Amino acid sequence: MTLLHSTARSFLLLVVVAVSCLNLSGCTGSDDPSDTAGEDDTVQLADRPRRYSASWLIDSSALDMEVEVGSPFLYQEVVDDRTGSYLVVAPNHLALQQPEEVLFCAAISRVPLDPYCASSPRAEGTPNVLSYPIQIIRRDWTPTALYDLAGYREVSLVAASDPDAWSTQLTTATAGFAIECFLVTGETSAAATGFEICFTDDDLHLVASVDLQNDLLFEIELVSYRRTDFADDFETGLDEFVEERPNLQEQLLALYPDIPVARAAAPEAPEE
Repeated sequence: MTLLHSTARSFLLLVVVAVSCLNLSGCTGSDDPSDTAGEDDTVQLADRPRRYSASWLIDSSALDMEVEVGSPFLYQEVVDDRTGSYLVVAPNHLALQQPEEVLFCAAISRVPLDPYCASSPRAEGTPNVLSYPIQIIRRDWTPTALYDLAGYREVSLVAASDPDAWSTQLTTATAGFAIECFLVTGETSAAATGFEICFTDDDLHLVASVDLQNDLLFEIELVSYRRTDFADDFETGLDEFVEERPNLQEQLLALYPDIPVARAAAPEAPEE
């Protein structure tokens, strides 16, 4: 599991630096934060706009989580850089950004009872960068964040630098999309033998699956993935709970990740 935690990630980055130095005349320092940015960091606008809808099934039983959630659970992202529309859904929270407003919901697991949803307007002409509600959910609930996984670039470079310990394969996921898999087959300090991680075989390189224990049971599995025809995925089904109250949204964000207490019951009418 050394590919997963901070000490191992540091090792991976050191290996990447070493491999890079072999291909250059020398190594010099750099203050550019993009030099060490992970593949699954907050979505950034690129030359080619990102457009996808993805859902992961995540087994959190191997994690020591402070927030209690059922396991496995679904985590979803819908991204459209062209329109500036973004949706993220974690077990208890949802955030939706559209050109006109940002929606943040807490306690969504209480549906059909009474979750808290509040919207706030966006200033006209605001750049299509991810709003704070989306950023905090992605920070805590993306597969890479939960398991502190190295990105595609780091893994592929480490595997290429040690072919005796790593096996690489292009194949197709059960859900039907192309993936590239990296399997530890020999002794390496980067990960335990049998550790396997797969990424989508496209420009996004999203995490497709992770098998920590070599037991053919995925701790992370990308169960749904589309690059087109996902406009309906932005529908939250929570419209009846939404309040246009920016101050309530600020309160919900301040309480994150704690789930707000149940709403107070309406007082009973006095008996005549």
